[in-house]
Amino acid sequence: MGKMFEYVESHGAKKLNGCISATYAVVDDVMDIEVGMPIDNEIPSTDEYIFKPVFSLVNCAKVSHNDSALHLQETIGKINKFVLEQALKPSTACFIVIHNEMTEPNDVMNADIYIPINISST
Repeated sequence: MGKMFEYVESHGAKKLNGCISATYAVVDDVMDIEVGMPIDNEIPSTDEYIFKPVFSLVNCAKVSHNDSALHLQETIGKINKFVLEQALKPSTACFIVIHNEMTEPNDVMNADIYIPINISST
């Protein structure tokens, strides 16, 4: 992620608070993840980084998390249980939108977890 921050800064933009992430797969020590971060200017995309002026999440189940990052998995478990109980069909991985910066694992994380729902299943 340091390389991404360097690219953003080298193009005159600054990272704003928070970030967005989605994990698609984990195999051994390799993760397929998508990371988004709000910035204060538009900058050019590259083969490695795609910059979008607007990122929209629609038709989602949502839960808020205001606790230690160490307890995030419990909150994700609650929304996954809700999706299963309501017989909803997720259309992709869940997105975690973190609203604050944290420096320690026990810091309070203010985040929203979104699970996009396939509208044909509602």
